[in-house]
Amino acid sequence: MKKCCKKFALILLLLVVTDLLAVFGYTCLVIADIQKHRPSYPVDAAFVFFNGFGSSNGLSEFTNRNIEHAAMLFRGKKIRNIVCLGGARPQRRLYGAELMKQVLINNGIPAEKVFSERESYDSLTNFSAGIEIAGKNQWRTIVLISQYLHLYRLAYIAERSDFTFYMDPPTMRWIEMGPLKVVLAVHHEWLGWAAAMLLPEKLYLSILHWSRQT
Repeated sequence: MKKCCKKFALILLLLVVTDLLAVFGYTCLVIADIQKHRPSYPVDAAFVFFNGFGSSNGLSEFTNRNIEHAAMLFRGKKIRNIVCLGGARPQRRLYGAELMKQVLINNGIPAEKVFSERESYDSLTNFSAGIEIAGKNQWRTIVLISQYLHLYRLAYIAERSDFTFYMDPPTMRWIEMGPLKVVLAVHHEWLGWAAAMLLPEKLYLSILHWSRQT
């Protein structure tokens, strides 16, 4: 029995170490890829992505960082327009993109330069809504603003469009997150990748829509 437990513990340890090495390798890959897509400013618009509700302005810390970064780029004349995307929870009467837009306007960004939508609730629908707004306004160059891990997944979606896309995440202090949160965030991304690739798109979107309305 003791020998069996030791063998099990060794296997478990090897699995944990392998997983942590995979997380580290994936994180390095993400950072390296984002660096390759750094923007050539100025650009027509920024797509700013929702990243959760919270206690500050009704938005999470990560969402507020995305907003602040977009505002800084606008004031520096690096972007001409801002498009807020995501966070549609109609069953709860919550619309993250509209909250984001209002925060930007309250902080001095001209209202006519800030756009939002009320339909999208995941990366695919976020991006689709952003493309629709960009197409109507004849914008061609877009910078995506979100956290590193999310941007890496968005890059895969952006490659299928006819627009020119860059990526510019807000400053990310990995140490602030702590190792456990980094590991959980990476596994969340892996789950997102797996679901998007293995499930039919309609089923994938239906599951996401249901999960984010409950």
